Amino acid sequence: MGPITQHTSITQKLKDFIILLYYSHSKLKPKYFTLFLFLIVGRIHSQQSVIDSLKRALQNASHDTTRCVVLSGLIEVTGDDEWPGYNKQLFALAEKHLKGLSPANTEYKFYKEQYATSLTNYGYFYQQASDVKKALEYYAKSIRIEEEVNDKKGMALNFNNMAVIFAERGDIDEAILYYNKSLAIQERIDDKKGVALTLNNMGAVIQSQGDLKTALNYFLKSLKIEEATNDADGMGSTYNSLGYIKSVQGESASALEYYFKSMAMREKVNDVRGVAECINNIGAIYSNQGDVPKALNFFHQSLKLAEKNNNRAGIAVALNNISGIYISQGDTAKALEYYRRSLKINREIKNLKGEASSLNSIGIIYNKKGKTDSALYYYQEAFLIRESIKDMSGMAFSLNNLGTIYKIKKDFPKALDFYFKSLKIQEVINDKYGVSSTLNNIGTIYLKQNNYKSALKYSLQSLRIGKDLGFPENIRNASRQLHKIYTATGNYKEALASYELFVIMRDSITNQEAKKASIRSQFKYDYEKKAARDSITNIKENEIKNIELAKHKAEVKVKQNQQYFLYVGLILVLIFAGFMFNRFKITSKQKSIIEAKEQQTQRQNEIITGQKELVDEKQKEILASIRYAQRIQQALITNERYIDKNIRRLKEDSVEEAPLG
Repeated sequence: MGPITQHTSITQKLKDFIILLYYSHSKLKPKYFTLFLFLIVGRIHSQQSVIDSLKRALQNASHDTTRCVVLSGLIEVTGDDEWPGYNKQLFALAEKHLKGLSPANTEYKFYKEQYATSLTNYGYFYQQASDVKKALEYYAKSIRIEEEVNDKKGMALNFNNMAVIFAERGDIDEAILYYNKSLAIQERIDDKKGVALTLNNMGAVIQSQGDLKTALNYFLKSLKIEEATNDADGMGSTYNSLGYIKSVQGESASALEYYFKSMAMREKVNDVRGVAECINNIGAIYSNQGDVPKALNFFHQSLKLAEKNNNRAGIAVALNNISGIYISQGDTAKALEYYRRSLKINREIKNLKGEASSLNSIGIIYNKKGKTDSALYYYQEAFLIRESIKDMSGMAFSLNNLGTIYKIKKDFPKALDFYFKSLKIQEVINDKYGVSSTLNNIGTIYLKQNNYKSALKYSLQSLRIGKDLGFPENIRNASRQLHKIYTATGNYKEALASYELFVIMRDSITNQEAKKASIRSQFKYDYEKKAARDSITNIKENEIKNIELAKHKAEVKVKQNQQYFLYVGLILVLIFAGFMFNRFKITSKQKSIIEAKEQQTQRQNEIITGQKELVDEKQKEILASIRYAQRIQQALITNERYIDKNIRRLKEDSVEEAPLG
């Protein structure tokens, strides 16, 4: 359910509780106790069987100590709609007995510990409801009781929980202080799993401040302990953290490896929210790589899982990510719809980081629509939130967007100021993807100022990093800009090469198949959501049919497109080859005429010489066109409008040159 359990499996926790109950309070004889333990945990194979077994045990319990143990187990394994009710029962039972028992009674400490546990659970409940003031109050009350009964492990856990709240509020120094309090106790009592948990949490806080190197050390220390203790829950969390760091550093393959490892561990311990988080992160990697169909597939999987488990924070994240895909495909209306849904949820659950992300994204849409003042408002709102919670990565992103607004307003000095502030943060936190984007934006400003030397410098740096990362969008943007710079400086060879790279990257991102994949994925999601109201059998049958049909249609369409592009490409090459042969004959005839009239007047010689130079220039253009057409045919990106345009131009050239024949 939350922070009171962290890395302890339900089976082990029940064994610990029941063994404690036996030795401290139970009147059962050993052989009957062994049978009781076997019936409760010996044959558990699934989460539901755990819940059913515990509910039966609660009904059959003859003593309140047993009821407290079983209630703790039910709090551990039931969902958000059930566990608060069980915690209320635990609180009431513990409070009732504490009123009637003296500290000298053997059961007094047991009920005191149960009372402290229920207070911790209340703290977690209010923390999830974003009422951090009440959450901190309950955690502090629990710590006071744990100090009284010398429950060191419980104290460390609550210090950890309080640190999480401070970190989420952006109070990093206070968070580190409480993490260190927790870590000191855990190391003193040799609580290895607790130490791993705290190291992981400290790494996450340090990571949020952009110190990836230090954060990585904390995560690796945590992972070493978790692997030694076979802590699947802890490994799931740490693998996910390592995946994020590798993603920011541009190591996509390593990031995916860690995310898939994390997902496997979280599935093992039935951490549904964690699984949804991993699926989202995997989708983000594919999105950065320009693989739209895969990205959408993972984002929709995450959304369905989050909706199924009423994970509102997960729903908001998935909606935000799906919106980003629609923006990249030019569907701003759909993107805005998803962003507004995400913003509404984030505000309701008081998720400041998520709210800032949604506000920033809405600003992007208004910017694309040309509504710069509205975009500026949303960007500023997002930046203020990110600054308040010290979200370094988010601050850099917002500064970049603010720079873009002032670029549009032609306030270039102010735009450069924002871009360089963003770049400074991105370099500190080693955000290579962000660095590449910002470098290109800086190059854009210098290009507009006709400072070609600086524009070339920053754009080339952006392209180099984009290629190293393998991110098509960064490569596309940098190559388009380099084409403009080389054209303006007369370097036509490099201009052509840059333009070719731009076309390849552009079409790899926004091709028709990607747009169709977006539509198919949305339709599949809407259909499955509706079909969930029907029988499970029908859903499975329909899913299989839809998948097979979609696969078949996709294969047919791919083959048709390949044939179509091949035929068109061959025709284009033949047309240009024929035209080239014709131009060669015309050129030969023109040379003969010029040689026959060498004795004519000086003025006629000058005219003929000019005509010859014009013909030579046209010939060069034709050769360049043929070479470019061959590249286009290899890349399979030729379109009919391009063919028509070239044919009309070549016909016009033929008409203009006809008198020379």
